[in-house]
Amino acid sequence: MEIIEQKAQHKEITAKAPAAPTPTNVVDLVKVLQDSLNRTQAVKQKRSSTRDGARRSTSTLVKQRRRAGALG
Repeated sequence: MEIIEQKAQHKEITAKAPAAPTPTNVVDLVKVLQDSLNRTQAVKQKRSSTRDGARRSTSTLVKQRRRAGALG
């Protein structure tokens, strides 16, 4: 209503500064999920690289011994 009165009296209209946006607790779920996937893939890569030549499962060792015993 003040603006209308100012226009009617041919006064210069001053614009009010917009209020600062209030911070919210919104979480970017896509970013959180992507970070989680990246961490999971990094852990899987670490595990697979240490398992390749360093350790073998018991069942693999048993199978190798059976094959060696059958051949010799």
